[in-house]
Amino acid sequence: MNKYIQCMKSNNKNNIRLYTILFLLCYMVIEINNYKNNNFLKYVIIIILILILVWCDKFNYKREDISVTSYKLLNDYNNDLYKSDKKYNGKYVKLTGEVSKIEVTNEKNLYILFKSKNDFVIIANSASITNKCLKHIENISKDDNITICGDLFRENKELRIFMWYILNS
Repeated sequence: MNKYIQCMKSNNKNNIRLYTILFLLCYMVIEINNYKNNNFLKYVIIIILILILVWCDKFNYKREDISVTSYKLLNDYNNDLYKSDKKYNGKYVKLTGEVSKIEVTNEKNLYILFKSKNDFVIIANSASITNKCLKHIENISKDDNITICGDLFRENKELRIFMWYILNS
C-alpha cells in the first residue's frame, strides 16, 4: 500500500485561507449574539454563515493529481512547449521517475534531480523537510524509481517541482 509522506512542513496559502474562514465564522457567531432581538438581521447573518460553510466545502483545497512519468513529461515538453505548459505548468503533479541525484543541505532543503535524455531537466525541491521525509530519503539512491507530488513550474528548460509529498511504496 502506498503511503504519502509529507516533506514540507506546511502549506501557508491553505493555512491563511483556513484562518480567514475561522475568523469569519467566529465573527458571525458574535454578531448573531449581538442581534438577539432583531430576527431579520439574525437570519441574514445565519444565511451568510451557511454560505461560507458551503463555500468552504466546495473549495476544500483538494487538487486533482496529474499523474505522469518523468520521461513522458520531458518528451511532452521537448515536443510542444506551449501545449505542455498549458497542461502541466502551475499544476499539482504526481511524478514517477528515476533519480539521478539527491542532495540535502544543512538547512534541511531537499533537491532531487531526475534522469533526463533531452534539454529539459526536472528538479524537485522541498524546503525545511520533515524528519520523517529525511529518514525516507536516506533509503533512496541513484537509479531508484520514486513518486513525488507537488506543484510544477517551468523556467526556461528547468521543470521545478515544489514537492509536498513523497510516496512510500
